[in-house]
Amino acid sequence: MTKSAYIIEEYINRNQLKLDWFIHVDRGCAIFRSRDPSRYRWLILQVEQKGVEHHPKNYEVSIRIPKHDGMSKPPGTPYHTRIETIGFDQFDPVMRKLFSQLMLKMRPVLDPIERELTLWEMFIFSHDSQLSKLQHDLKTFIKKSTYPPTRPIAERYSNYKLVQNNFQNKNARLHAQYVSLYYDPFLHTADWFGLVK
Repeated sequence: MTKSAYIIEEYINRNQLKLDWFIHVDRGCAIFRSRDPSRYRWLILQVEQKGVEHHPKNYEVSIRIPKHDGMSKPPGTPYHTRIETIGFDQFDPVMRKLFSQLMLKMRPVLDPIERELTLWEMFIFSHDSQLSKLQHDLKTFIKKSTYPPTRPIAERYSNYKLVQNNFQNKNARLHAQYVSLYYDPFLHTADWFGLVK
């Protein structure tokens, strides 16, 4: 959190103001999925402060939507990306509008295990052709890690871990793609939504 965000928060708390506002973070991420569990639709919203020290900074807001089988189609990108730069003073109203639009059909993924499984589902969606070439028993575990969506999350997570162990030992290239494209960039910054006051 930036110094200016602390000052704003301190002012609101000291004056006991009842305001909803978005915490200004240096870098944050929120992961959304369809409210309808039978629809596999996801969105990654990432925010990063840009600019020089001791001046109000701009925010680079990126929206990523997984592209079906995107890694097998030129230019080989796993998601459609839209990037917009907004000023420090516009951060709160722009985020409010964006979140209100997203919340109509999507919900934020707040649970850490569900977040990890959601990123995994996105990886499967964007790497469909590559995963279809795997051996049958491994594809069965992949399916059980995502489908049906009503399957208990603990069971889905257990199957996901079995696939990850296999990837680490026998499919290093796929494992490296999953980690670099989904797991590392988004999982550990994905709690920003929880900071929305």
